[in-house]
Amino acid sequence: LQRIDNLPANEQYAARRKLLAEWVAVDPSAAVQALEQVPEDHRAGTLSAVAQAWGKVEPEAAAAWALELPQADSVRALAASVTGWFQVDRVAAKAYATELEPGPYRTEILKSMVANWAGPPRSAAEWLGTLQEGTGRNQALSSIFSQWGRTSPAMAEAWVMQSPHGNLRDHATVGLSRGLLTRDPGKALRYAQQIEDTGVKTMQLRSMVNDYARTCISCHRSGKPGCLREPVSGLPEHLVPAQQKSRVFNIVRRNLPK
Repeated sequence: LQRIDNLPANEQYAARRKLLAEWVAVDPSAAVQALEQVPEDHRAGTLSAVAQAWGKVEPEAAAAWALELPQADSVRALAASVTGWFQVDRVAAKAYATELEPGPYRTEILKSMVANWAGPPRSAAEWLGTLQEGTGRNQALSSIFSQWGRTSPAMAEAWVMQSPHGNLRDHATVGLSRGLLTRDPGKALRYAQQIEDTGVKTMQLRSMVNDYARTCISCHRSGKPGCLREPVSGLPEHLVPAQQKSRVFNIVRRNLPK
């Protein structure tokens, strides 16, 4: 660690992460103690790297350590340790995640596992579909469909359209809408409008309108189809207030070429 302190500042973060992630696999107690010397601005990422590496070799010990940390660190560390576990034993890690009570730990673990799925998005979506409804499942579904909507939109759209109506389909549609936004803004908006739960629909539409300025400017500059101005203008007041629409239209007007 002292040698790392002598490296150029832009190299220290990666070097600490690598050293401690390798160290924890052979001497967890020393690596965890050394973690206390990591500068605060490097701590979050280094903590995750250590937890993930430890989770690959001693998942139960890594999880127990993570649960003893202050909550802000604890949630991050447990999600990383279970993700490391998931990379070497999917069955056991999924069982652990499934058995957790709803709450921040379960939410972050599901999101992290999906982000590190390393397999067909369909299999992640199907597994999530077997879980109890809740914030963790909803956010993980949105995450996997956002990714799938960017990489294989036709397959993601087919899965959504074939899924039963309800909470699972709504949150998959949120993710699909997000994933399609830069590729085809008009289609992304149409999917958002198909969300059945009014609260979920409102949240996604308002998010899209807030992001409309960047999307619209990019659309005009690249020549992509699907301009949102007319459909956004027509969104009902109870879903997107006129003041919000006016604000983003003014941003677009100021930034588009004359």
